[in-house]
Amino acid sequence: MVDVEKCPYIEYKIQGISGIVAKEEKSFCVKDDLIIQIELKQEGLEITGLKVLLKEDSVIDEQVKQTIRRKIERFLVNLYGNPNVYVSEFSMGILQIFNPNSKKAQYEFSSTLVISAECSCAIQCNAHYFKEMYEKQVPEDKADEVYPLLFSTMRIDDIFVRYLMQYEILLGQVTKEHTQKEVTDYIKKVYNPANKDRQIGFQLTRRPRRKYKEDDLTYNRNLLGHGDIEKAVSEEKIRQLSRSIMDVLWFSLWNKAE
Repeated sequence: MVDVEKCPYIEYKIQGISGIVAKEEKSFCVKDDLIIQIELKQEGLEITGLKVLLKEDSVIDEQVKQTIRRKIERFLVNLYGNPNVYVSEFSMGILQIFNPNSKKAQYEFSSTLVISAECSCAIQCNAHYFKEMYEKQVPEDKADEVYPLLFSTMRIDDIFVRYLMQYEILLGQVTKEHTQKEVTDYIKKVYNPANKDRQIGFQLTRRPRRKYKEDDLTYNRNLLGHGDIEKAVSEEKIRQLSRSIMDVLWFSLWNKAE
């Protein structure tokens, strides 16, 4: 039996992820070649940190740090796919390292400035949900491309710019010809029929002399992308659509993986 008190660990301080928190149990074990357990740190409605426990004989060098960071980035991106998650002023940094098997100092410390994100409510999930989000993976041929792209969008503070980038990622994942019509068809024929509780709406296109409908994600992308000043889109509206676009994106990726 593993004595977790003796296990090396890396503790991260996280800013800007809210809307989802763990219930009573904050720790979960995972199937991984390096990590044995992850403990969620949270305050109020926000996830404020992660304590990542490694296998007892691990030595935390720079390569291990980079590997663990990539694994945690993927985990956070998976959480980002939950439509209840609110991402604002996101940052992540190492707070503390316990490295008992190292010939150098056992402890390393760093400091991270944390500013609270704005969020008025959060769903509560059990530890098993977070375990699933850690272990869930997109198809291998997509992972190296999609995870870094989506993690980079989490760092974009301007929600309008973030939304435009998310839409481009969606174009790359659900279309063959990189057209908006394919996005609309995918939402109408694939996503909406499978997600009755969180439908994407449709609106008549604003293109002159055209009568077809665009899905809400495409319609608002075009308002922003074309600099349409006649019909402004609120920041809160785009935040809602940003969460919806992540939901559609993860639906498409995870269904390819199954």
